[in-house]
Amino acid sequence: SIKSAGSEGNLAAEMPRILLQWDADPGFNALKRPLETPAAFDWNSAYGLYVQGKEDMDQKHFVSAAEKLAQSLAKAPDYLPALVKMAELYYRNGQYSEAFSTAKKALAIDNHDGAANYYYGLAAGESGDRVNAKDGLGIASLSGEYRSPAYSKLAEIYLQEDDPQRALHYTELALDFNRYAVRALETRAIAFRRSGDRIGALAVLAELEGQLPLSPFVRFEKGLWDPAQQPGPRAFDRSELPQEVWMELVSGYVQRGCREEAMACLRLSGDYPLPLYWKAYLNAQNGEAFNETLAEADRLPSQLVFPFRAEMIPVLRWAVSVSESWKPHYYLALLLNDKGQREEAYGLVRSLDDRPDAAP
Repeated sequence: SIKSAGSEGNLAAEMPRILLQWDADPGFNALKRPLETPAAFDWNSAYGLYVQGKEDMDQKHFVSAAEKLAQSLAKAPDYLPALVKMAELYYRNGQYSEAFSTAKKALAIDNHDGAANYYYGLAAGESGDRVNAKDGLGIASLSGEYRSPAYSKLAEIYLQEDDPQRALHYTELALDFNRYAVRALETRAIAFRRSGDRIGALAVLAELEGQLPLSPFVRFEKGLWDPAQQPGPRAFDRSELPQEVWMELVSGYVQRGCREEAMACLRLSGDYPLPLYWKAYLNAQNGEAFNETLAEADRLPSQLVFPFRAEMIPVLRWAVSVSESWKPHYYLALLLNDKGQREEAYGLVRSLDDRPDAAP
């Protein structure tokens, strides 16, 4: 509260240390940005529908976004921006074959479009097609917008192929263009560890810790170098959803082909259905016993279990195929509904009849 004898309409205040400037004049720093669209603009044109779909995606209204983009493409099937945005939406929804084919159609129009190549590469990688993943991401790296994330994803692919030296090369390129790229720094720390370079790994972890002092990844990786620092099962209990902290770590390791580290996280994730299904799934893929873990996941209550990660779709599809419980069907339906695949979600729920014994 500051007393002033001056005129109310002629007051100004400045606090340089916190970069604050204020002025009572209504015209102070006034912007010329337009606040209304042209009256004659056609929102039902291919471009107008694309803009609406893009805005819906920005606001996380994904079902509406899919409808608008589909309408745009119905009017102009080869409209490049709508094709690229639809490929991005398919990728977000875990529909990787659809994302790949849509991005491929966009590339047939503009073979060097950065976004089209990026989602083409990502979708190929998720489908296990590393050759086309590298091709798409390599071209995407020519675009300034996608350069750092494309290099970062290439590094992850080389980790999947157990080539830590190439992974280090591509993380270095990713960090050249964005030194705050957390994902690239995490991959770099793993690649140094895979190379047996303790000094390099701990230096990267220190850099990450400077950015994110509470990083669970840093704590877990430090524990791999020094078991005395390994976080225990209740290490993240002070966070709102501790089980999701472990799930996020598992997701990151699985995407980089680090199954041993993922299994170590799953063993610490506690009594929660989703990590147990993931653990059973990975055991099955390795040809190991999974029935006991699957039964434990089926036994746990479904209350407050809301899957949202696209990586869980193949896990829950597998669980549905091997479990006699209604719960994997319910979890998969929740996840597919979130990912815009509503018909299949409703079909899963309807197929359960009166088997569920929980109100939701």
